[in-house]
Amino acid sequence: MGRIGSVLIIGCGRALGGRPIQLLATSPGSGGAGPCLRIVGLPGGARGCGYAPSERGPPGTEAIGGEQTGHRGPQSPLELYGETTAAVSSITLSYRLPSGCIRHKRAALIRVRDRATLRAARIREPFGYFVGGVPTHTSNVSAEARSKSGKVLERFSFDRLAGGRPSDRFILTPKG
Repeated sequence: MGRIGSVLIIGCGRALGGRPIQLLATSPGSGGAGPCLRIVGLPGGARGCGYAPSERGPPGTEAIGGEQTGHRGPQSPLELYGETTAAVSSITLSYRLPSGCIRHKRAALIRVRDRATLRAARIREPFGYFVGGVPTHTSNVSAEARSKSGKVLERFSFDRLAGGRPSDRFILTPKG
């Protein structure tokens, strides 16, 4: 995609109110585990510094896998982040408002599939990364991954949000 000094831009998208976002890869971490990945362009600054799924261990089979996290700021929407396999074409977030209404919205999905970019970043396998936001004080927050044909590949639930319990960070768990 492009390079800024020692930082490689491996993917771009729009999220959280149409803001442009970028997924960046910096020099490989200590131990040669692959480049550090960060997402920039979100309110409040860059997020994360982790490795691409193929650089952490054996490839997973889950459409939504790896470390799925979220962050709730003091007066900001609940931000949700997660990794996907290359087969995922879209992510839809679902959540329940305090009034009981269920809402759905699309998350931004940055797909990292360009072989030349992957090779330059020293990442072995294509993957995706999603970013989305839902209002504060929501419960039953989940993410649904779909293929290009619209087939549901996987549904996951951000379980610690059930019942609106406050949380700063949490991990996705499979929906029963």
